[in-house]
Amino acid sequence: MKKAKAAMLLGALMINGTAVADLNTGLVAYYCFDDETNIGKDCSANGNNGSPTGQVNSVTGVKGNAANFGGYNNPASIHIPNSSSLQFVQDFTISFALLPSPSKSVQCPQRLSF
Repeated sequence: MKKAKAAMLLGALMINGTAVADLNTGLVAYYCFDDETNIGKDCSANGNNGSPTGQVNSVTGVKGNAANFGGYNNPASIHIPNSSSLQFVQDFTISFALLPSPSKSVQCPQRLSF
């Protein structure tokens, strides 16, 4: 079963210390957040670019850059339009890292929507 990988994929499946997965196989989108003028740019070859709304900035992440969203009182998002490469008919995986602000509690007024 082929699994599509999306979002910020930061590691590979490891068995006995050996990587067994090619991270580009089945990849439909990769948001590297490396272009401050195009924060929703898809860094894969599929062109699934998103459009930010609200305050979304590129900041230094754990590995490479990350997106910093406006926060609870200033909601922001990145809207990714529908495309044929995002029409999943089999199981798929979404991977992302979340680092809440250390001085704030995590509150999610909105949810991920598909």
